[in-house]
Amino acid sequence: MQSPDEPPIAGLIHSVARAPGIRRNSLLTLSAQIAQIGALIVFAPLTLRALGVNRVGALSLIWALAAYCSALDLGLGRALAQSVSGAMATGRHDRVPSLFWSAILPQMAMGLLAASVLFVFAPALMSPMNIPAYLRGDALGSLRIFAASIPLVFLASSATGLLQGANRFELTSAIAIPTAVATQAVPWLVAVRCPRLSAVAAALLVIRAVSTAAGLAVIAKTVPGILPLRRSHFSACGRLLRFGGWLTVSNVLNPFVTYADRFLIGAFMPLSAVAYYSIPYDGIMRLTALPLCLAAGAFPILSSLAAARDKIRIQKSLVAAVGVISFGMAVPMLLICGLGNDLTALWLGADFAARTNPVAQVLSIGVYINALAVFPYATLQASGRPDITAKLHLLEVVPHLAVLFVCVRTWGIAGAALAWTLRASLDATLLWWATLRVTGISVKPLRDQGRYATYSLAAALALTLLMGTVHFAPIMRVLITLSLTAAWLVLWPATNVTLRDLVRGVPHALFRHVSPASKC
Repeated sequence: MQSPDEPPIAGLIHSVARAPGIRRNSLLTLSAQIAQIGALIVFAPLTLRALGVNRVGALSLIWALAAYCSALDLGLGRALAQSVSGAMATGRHDRVPSLFWSAILPQMAMGLLAASVLFVFAPALMSPMNIPAYLRGDALGSLRIFAASIPLVFLASSATGLLQGANRFELTSAIAIPTAVATQAVPWLVAVRCPRLSAVAAALLVIRAVSTAAGLAVIAKTVPGILPLRRSHFSACGRLLRFGGWLTVSNVLNPFVTYADRFLIGAFMPLSAVAYYSIPYDGIMRLTALPLCLAAGAFPILSSLAAARDKIRIQKSLVAAVGVISFGMAVPMLLICGLGNDLTALWLGADFAARTNPVAQVLSIGVYINALAVFPYATLQASGRPDITAKLHLLEVVPHLAVLFVCVRTWGIAGAALAWTLRASLDATLLWWATLRVTGISVKPLRDQGRYATYSLAAALALTLLMGTVHFAPIMRVLITLSLTAAWLVLWPATNVTLRDLVRGVPHALFRHVSPASKC
């Protein structure tokens, strides 16, 4: 119950210590990811048939350009989440309105600038792309429509940051779930009636506008003091920009290295190759829902533990995270490595599967490695050290681009997947090294989990090589893959995480070591 002298906002946005709990936060965030995965499975084949492979490839490149510009948000979304969480943990509820406005106004200015630059320079940005002449006009129009969505993306980032920092994940999920479904379903509905990229882009712009308006309306209703706007609301701008400055470096470099493969494929190969790469890439990246949702739900708590310099509980959380993520991610990795061709054939057809199976197999291994680095990344940022992640990303850019160029020129889209996996391996190694140095935790408790994660990777690599070198009948592929997966599940040590833990709730297993004050 709210005390008489407690600020009004405290009755509406709970402090970290009284939050609904990481388990609930993570499951709410995961529900939005599951909705997106389900919608992707259902509507991706339909959209591919309605638009055709060349238009889907062009749309992928355009989306990548717009997404890259959307990353120039000054890092204020994550900075706002970290600052709101800290304010709640220390009882400074009255600071939330000033934190929100100090983040949102610079983001709006940057969003309008990024949208203007993309709109003006759209023809120059598209000129290196290998887009057929009959699609160029339509693609240019759709890119300019996507440019208009950038300020909306920045606004949504601030709204999400505030709500997540205040542990109101039920509100973010209530907006994210219908948005995720609509983002996959509406392009197909529009393409059936009008198979033009500009029509699809306009529909996606409307979805973004409605979603952003809903987020801002929720904040206006649930956070007293947000309105009316006052001069004091900008007092935290400098501190947020200092924290977000290094995040901006990461936000700029991450999409650059993430989407560079598509641009190189589009420059050196037919446009259809972009579709053959981007569709399995986008599908397999959805597997990161587990670690990303756990990290998002845990971020406010990790920020509190880092502020309290509670090294022991940070260490226990990281140890549990490796166990849960390596367990939860291994099963889909093994299934894709063994049955990826058959599953893709059922989803998108045998011809598409034959072209994309090596991409899916290699990327599934890379995604597994990348998932193990999500919690170290979140821990460094929760500890107030976004500069370290930014410096590491700066270190990785040039080697990655060199390897990517050689791999794409040598092996095509499979080479792009290999380059991404190699970069993910380097990134994970550096992030874990930095996290151990910054937090001062011991590596010994992590050795068992690391060893079993290595076994999982070895099994996936062996399965990939076996399926690629020996021709098995479909029933034999199923039997071999399911037998190996079942054996792996049975042999997984019960001391780390059990199957029952996953069924009853992965976040509970992960944070059973966190202090009682942080739980429901």
